[in-house]
Amino acid sequence: MCTLADVKTINIEELQQLLEHNPNVVLFDMRLEQEYDAAHIPEAIHLTQENFNEEAKYFNDKTVIILQCYRGNASKALALDLMRQGVKEVYSLDGGITAWAKAGCELVTS
Repeated sequence: MCTLADVKTINIEELQQLLEHNPNVVLFDMRLEQEYDAAHIPEAIHLTQENFNEEAKYFNDKTVIILQCYRGNASKALALDLMRQGVKEVYSLDGGITAWAKAGCELVTS
């Protein structure tokens, strides 16, 4: 049985490389809609049950799912759930959007 310790994390530099070089990466921002609207990573899709199910239709064995929340805790929990459902390539962004912003990386703001 998988545990939180089994969840793979990805750091900011690794995420930037994946987003730049791997077209199979899907980045989900799982924060509240108001938080997403205020500031989010440029490639991030706001995660809702509806859009996740819609996107999941297009997932294949090459799809890499990156989950991002505020600090990385909630995304690890969801990654664990997905792993238990059989998803192989799922990661949590280490430190979440907090780490991304602290590193001075680009954010989309409204």
